[in-house]
Amino acid sequence: MNLFKLNKMVKKYCFAVVFGVLFTVSGVAQEKPFLLGFKFSPGINWYKPHSSGLESGNVGADFSGGIVADFRLIGNYFFETGFFYDVQNGNLNYQTIYNGATGTLSRDYSLQYVEIPLSLKMCTNRFARMRFFGLGGFKTSFRVVATADDLWQSPAESKNMKRDATEDFAFLKESLFFGLGTDFFIDKSSHLTLGINYTISISNVAGADMSCLYEGNWEKAKFSNNVLELRLGIVF
Repeated sequence: MNLFKLNKMVKKYCFAVVFGVLFTVSGVAQEKPFLLGFKFSPGINWYKPHSSGLESGNVGADFSGGIVADFRLIGNYFFETGFFYDVQNGNLNYQTIYNGATGTLSRDYSLQYVEIPLSLKMCTNRFARMRFFGLGGFKTSFRVVATADDLWQSPAESKNMKRDATEDFAFLKESLFFGLGTDFFIDKSSHLTLGINYTISISNVAGADMSCLYEGNWEKAKFSNNVLELRLGIVF
């Protein structure tokens, strides 16, 4: 093979490589690197005691909503974060002392948190107008409001009360969460989202000053927070 033919082949090969690279870059550039949308999540909430004097009560309602942002890392992998406002209800029962008498307190909590999740989202390839995804990560929650409706019962009396419950909950709550879902595409990038998430706190949700009676002794309260929620959203 003479040099002319070799040079011609090299030129053809280089042209094919350059064309392929440009085509690939063009395809990647057409994919949005950043997606923004809204997420709404109705669900249920319950507390799991980790100290002997506490008992978990009824399951409560939970609802969160806010802005979700997806940053494309590579291919079908995304870094997902957002800013959400969460409203939840739950119940705990424990023994305490009120007006010098020992009795049982059933406390229905109403809480509000600001949440910032950080997660890795992994998606399948699209088929038709759908794709499936899974995600997992960490969530930091900041307590905003905490109130309680109390039912106090002792051998001598029964009383209903409403009070501020800020001291019962830590200001900061750290959680792990996992989820699965499906995206339904409206156009090339805009899509509706349907899924389910499970969240469990990994820090003590109880405030530093919360305590309860157990076998006549005061014990520091410790409990975790669990949420099972439906994920509904739209991303543009």
